[in-house]
Formats: sequence, structure tokens, C-alpha cells
Amino acid sequence: MSEILGEEYGGFRKAIISLIEKEVLKKIDIKSETNSSKTKKCFVVNPFIFFRGTDVDRSITSEFINSKWAEYYRP
Repeated sequence: MSEILGEEYGGFRKAIISLIEKEVLKKIDIKSETNSSKTKKCFVVNPFIFFRGTDVDRSITSEFINSKWAEYYRP
């Protein structure tokens, strides 16, 4: 991703680690839509921070349910 964005790898890596520590991002495995025996490693954004709409995948929401950001969410 750093190469695609034209950013230095070390700085980009530190930024990603910081966002993971702050529970803004999380690296998770998601089942492949094309092959049910495979998974994809993905970064997902905490829906309690960037929530829009009513169609947020519950499996992603459950990854962040215990984050400090969940207490600020008011449906």
C-alpha cells in the first residue's frame, strides 16, 4: 500500500500500527466470496467511528464491540 500511495514504508507502517493500537483499524480474515475454503486478510475501519447507513456487516461490528469507541455510538 505504501508503494501504491508513494509513501515511505517505515512511516506508513508506523501510521498503520498506531491506528491499530487506537482501535481505528483492525486486520481480520474474511471468507473469500469466490472460494469458501479460502480467506482474505483485510484491514477494516471501526464502524463505531465511521458508521454510515444501516447495512454494516455484523461480523465487522462484532470485531470492535469492546473498543473504547463503541461507548460513544448512539443508535
